[in-house]
Amino acid sequence: MNEPFTGLSRGNHDVKGGSKNVACTMDESMAVKLFRGWLASSNVSQSFEHFQGAELNDLLYRFYVESCNKHLDMHGLKEVRDGIFWYLSGYTTTWSHIVQDNTIFQTSNDCLESLASRENSTTKVKLPHNKVPMLHEDIKTLINSGLLTNRNPVGLFRKVWFDLAIHLGIGGQAGMRGLSDDSFIAEVDEKGRRYYRLNRNINVDKSRSCMEMQYWCWESRMYELPTDVNCPVKTLDLYLEKRNPHKRAFFQRPKSNYGSHAGAIWFESPVGHSSLACMMSRMSEEAGLKRIYTNSSVRYTLADLVEQSGHSVEEVLGQNPRNKATKSVIIVPPSSLTSDEHKKNSHLIHGLFYDNLVNV
Repeated sequence: MNEPFTGLSRGNHDVKGGSKNVACTMDESMAVKLFRGWLASSNVSQSFEHFQGAELNDLLYRFYVESCNKHLDMHGLKEVRDGIFWYLSGYTTTWSHIVQDNTIFQTSNDCLESLASRENSTTKVKLPHNKVPMLHEDIKTLINSGLLTNRNPVGLFRKVWFDLAIHLGIGGQAGMRGLSDDSFIAEVDEKGRRYYRLNRNINVDKSRSCMEMQYWCWESRMYELPTDVNCPVKTLDLYLEKRNPHKRAFFQRPKSNYGSHAGAIWFESPVGHSSLACMMSRMSEEAGLKRIYTNSSVRYTLADLVEQSGHSVEEVLGQNPRNKATKSVIIVPPSSLTSDEHKKNSHLIHGLFYDNLVNV
């Protein structure tokens, strides 16, 4: 097995890569300092030594995507990675074994290599700012990629997140991780049509969660589409059925080994610190999109699509996600929209994305 970290000096010693010493420009302490600084700016605990290997992998994935060509070039990113691994290898015996296991960090390492390939390509692809909407061809590619599906735990997890993001505006790392099994209410309107909405009596125990939730769509409804295989209500029904009933956290880690029989549980413990924050960047890579998008891109994309369809963003979404001066509140008065208007908006939002699906 190849050494997972080569290219940094540790103390006064050179790290050997193959048969020759590798010149070093960044030491271990600087690499750790840079990474802790990024964690702090991302509102994530700086004590990454206490994370699980899978959680650190997710954080590194996000770090590479957000830092590439902004603060560090590819050489710098690789040196930060190597410095972090050097630091952890001397932190505990457990970490020493973890950083030697390439399989744990496969997705973040693959991401780094992919970014390096793009940097070396004759056609430069710049990583977008998190407020840049998705390209139309990337929307179509994502919807047809098979990543958003009810057929397996990972696909179901992603589709639930995506549907809730476009319909109810959920976002923010602390806010999403704070969701529980009673955060969404299933109701039937006066015409017998099912929908989900956010629970306005949700218990918010952290100021940061409350700050993020003020931009959620507390008056919106996510309506059922009975004949649509991608119906968001059916997806959420299935997710709630497959969750681990012994854990209150709404977002739970998908199982790698799962049963297909009725009643099988597909999810287990609550997701890690960074899994939700990396949803769009991970899917961008896996779907082979032309750009790497962040979670914020989803709502900015929706706002653009609503506008292009000839509708008012504020009337359809309840607020304009491109304008952070417009806020919702967690406790809101009854909506001024009729049930028919809510249903029309919900179906419009769904169609703006899922009508890109190519039936095979």
